[in-house]
Order: sequence, then C-alpha cells, then structure tokens
Amino acid sequence: MIKPVELKSPKILNSNMTSEEKELIELFITCAIQKRINRAKAKYFDGILSGIAKTLKILGRKDINDLIAIEYLYHDELN
Repeated sequence: MIKPVELKSPKILNSNMTSEEKELIELFITCAIQKRINRAKAKYFDGILSGIAKTLKILGRKDINDLIAIEYLYHDELN
C-alpha cells in the first residue's frame, strides 16, 4: 500500500475545505510523486491523475486545481 503524502501548504492546511477535498489533493500529489518514482507503473498513475483533473474540470472546481499547483511547490520530489 502506498502511503499518502501529508499536505504541507499552509493555504490548504488552514483552509475551510472539507476532509474529502483535502484527501483528493493528497491523492493527486501522491500519484504525481509515484508516477516519477515508479516508472514501471507510470501509466497507471497517469490515468488516475487524468481522471482527477477531468473530474475537477467537469465540476468546475478550478479552485482545487489551483491549490494542487500550490501544493506541488511544497514537495521536493516534484520540483
């Protein structure tokens, strides 16, 4: 089992987002890191990332997409 990353961005940690919204961001960041670390399974993680991104777009949740971009900056594995 892959351990989800911990959120580090103060903007997310101090927000009034639901636990489900925060969990979605954790999942996205975890998959992005695993895609880079585990090249053999990159296509599977890419599928999850694409699914989350498309769902957020359909739901009109640009705010969560923006927060994901902010959270990226707090994880050395993604920079």
